Amino acid sequence: MAPEPLSRDDFVASYKTLLRNIIDRNPSGLRLRLAKELSTHKSFISQITNPADATPIPVKHLAALFRLCHFTADEERLFMTSYQGAHPNRAPKLVGQDEEEIRFKTIKVEVPVLADKSKQQALERYVANFARNLRHFV
Repeated sequence: MAPEPLSRDDFVASYKTLLRNIIDRNPSGLRLRLAKELSTHKSFISQITNPADATPIPVKHLAALFRLCHFTADEERLFMTSYQGAHPNRAPKLVGQDEEEIRFKTIKVEVPVLADKSKQQALERYVANFARNLRHFV
């Protein structure tokens, strides 16, 4: 008798479990850094790392997760395999799946330090969003 194929919820639980384990092995404060980077709350980070919660991780957050959580190449591949199983119509292609590899480079950008904290955060979000949107030119 063949095993039952994995369901969408099984794939979601798989990638969320992997993400939770990676975050847990990193230094404390990573959840807060993720929340700031993703312009969200720590409760959202708890939600996207809870295997029992079927809420998907938005595609737009994947690059930041890989960068901040220091996924190994094998972990990233395993994560993306589960992510594609859960969201076949939304998931980005894995490198080597009849798609040219898109490579990224991290650069450092200096911005002015503003007296108003909320304006500073808005400026930093603007620059980060601008950089993320550059992928549309590839």
